[in-house]
Amino acid sequence: MLLLPCALGEFRMPVGSKQIVGFPEHITSDFGSIGDFAAGAETAFGTILQRSSAVLGGRMHYGHPDMMSKACMMQQGGISKATKTINLSEDIFAGMDFTLRGAGRTIAHREYLHLTKGRDLGFNTVLGFFSKLSAGTGEQILTRQMFRLGHAMDLPEFLSFYYAHAGYYVTQVLVSQSVPVLVFLWLIVLLDDTNLMVNQKLVAETMADMFVAEFSWIVLLFLVAQSAPLFAEVWLQHGLLSACWRLLKQLLTLAPLHFIFQAKIISVYFSREIRHGGGAYVSTGRGLPTERRPFIGNKSGLYNDFAVATFYDGVRLLLAIIAVAIVGGFNVSKNKLAFWCVLLALTVASWLFAPFLFNPYQFAHRYFAADIREWRRFFIHDRGSSWEAWYRRTQLKENEGIRLGPLTVILWLIFVGSWYTLFHAKIHVLRVVYPGGQVAAAMHIFSMLPPVLCSMTCCIVAELIAHWLRRSRPGFRVHVCLMAAIVIVVDTCETLFALKRLLAVNWWMTALTGVILKFSFLTLMLVCCECLLSLRCFVRCCLVCKLPKTSLELWLLAHRLAADALISAFIFLVLSVGVLWDWLRSTLCCNSCSLHNLLIFRDPGQLAHDEEELQSQMTATMGSLDLFWRRDLELARD
Repeated sequence: MLLLPCALGEFRMPVGSKQIVGFPEHITSDFGSIGDFAAGAETAFGTILQRSSAVLGGRMHYGHPDMMSKACMMQQGGISKATKTINLSEDIFAGMDFTLRGAGRTIAHREYLHLTKGRDLGFNTVLGFFSKLSAGTGEQILTRQMFRLGHAMDLPEFLSFYYAHAGYYVTQVLVSQSVPVLVFLWLIVLLDDTNLMVNQKLVAETMADMFVAEFSWIVLLFLVAQSAPLFAEVWLQHGLLSACWRLLKQLLTLAPLHFIFQAKIISVYFSREIRHGGGAYVSTGRGLPTERRPFIGNKSGLYNDFAVATFYDGVRLLLAIIAVAIVGGFNVSKNKLAFWCVLLALTVASWLFAPFLFNPYQFAHRYFAADIREWRRFFIHDRGSSWEAWYRRTQLKENEGIRLGPLTVILWLIFVGSWYTLFHAKIHVLRVVYPGGQVAAAMHIFSMLPPVLCSMTCCIVAELIAHWLRRSRPGFRVHVCLMAAIVIVVDTCETLFALKRLLAVNWWMTALTGVILKFSFLTLMLVCCECLLSLRCFVRCCLVCKLPKTSLELWLLAHRLAADALISAFIFLVLSVGVLWDWLRSTLCCNSCSLHNLLIFRDPGQLAHDEEELQSQMTATMGSLDLFWRRDLELARD
């Protein structure tokens, strides 16, 4: 209250130059690992970064805790807009409009008044908050205000504005995409070599030298440098020892895994908003993250939440790394790829397991049986209807039209075209070495086709049988789970049969190239099938003859269910190792000390154990009181 006249005095002189004044925030929700990560990011953003942006002239309005001259802003058009999608981050548009009006208008930042704020504490709520920010920034890039500011600002002001807003999200996209792109280039260079071991060793050493030049000990400095603003701010406020201790705590509680996963989420939502749009407000809340989210479920689950965003890409990256290891990409001099392998391990572990590592009581063995039942109910119960409903709602999105942007089409053409060119050159060499006339030409064509023929035939036959059975059993549907198992087997057999000539002559690297090409073609055909089924005109054309549409749907659903079942089973199998460890710990060692609780809550679990004992004592006491009152009630009735 004593400082409020000083804050109001900021708007007086000179008249009209200041209508928005910002103040730093004092974050109170800095307990627990996720709470400390979110509070640290908000502390750095609300203090030292805002201070620097204000000096450079690129500070905008960010809502709380900024103060605004309401009368002046109303006279200049206000801050609210009619479009709730474009103006998803409505507060920053007030700052952009205010800056565009010019005439010496500046947005000040003052340090003498701190306002208390609580941030999100749970893994899902923190990422939901960043998904909203990413979608809002994607819409900001497409607006006139951003375009005009890029022309009106001087270079220092523009760079400050860029790196504090859109540039941060563009950087997250580039960082998230860099590792898969490098692994793709690594694999395609290794497979482009001949099958001679001498050349293979030379190519592996050459790629290792390239990675050594780019990824050395500087990778560790890059990981630590992300916390430099927080380190500097804590150093200024509390001293060097406090800053070092907070940074060490974040590293020990796996902060790199959290921020790598957060960068992936930002990349997905930011790029999706630019390509497709559809941003919406996400309500996060400020609840305590003490409730365990299930592994998978009909309505909600960690796999349901992050399958499309991270798990699919994480498995693809892991398979690419395994392929690199098979063709000898790691057979290089000692410790050449050490730091590159650290980066790969962090990326794969983050994209596949970060949501489960930061899920409270994820490895508690008492929930293991329930997770198995939910997994079985989600994929197998009622012919896979739960999975099908989730897939149609989140991925297929029928009657919404084609959701492929030009950039996505170009990337698909580059990816599949690269493997096609590589495999075509190798097959041409095979035909020269082993000439066989028309049979060889037919095998050449068949070896390049995706494994579609057998699986599509099985789906058509299954739909014909189901169509015949519906006469006697109305409402009969094909079991999608059974068809998923069938398509896995027939796709594998068709692939091996098409590449048997390569396997017979021991051209293993060429055979691996053919496998990658075939399943890349198959994935592209699945994406095209999804686009086709999302078109309203296609659905209307199939109303007269439902058989082709249902067969195509069954083929698509079977492949997508097979992929989800295999990916979720792999993740669940890896997590079961932690469940086994928790069971051994609680049985043989100590029932109150948990490393996972120490990671999540920064408490070994003794507090939770004491609370359980207190709860049991209270239950026993309430039971005794209930028995006492029942006895008095019976005596009163008598």
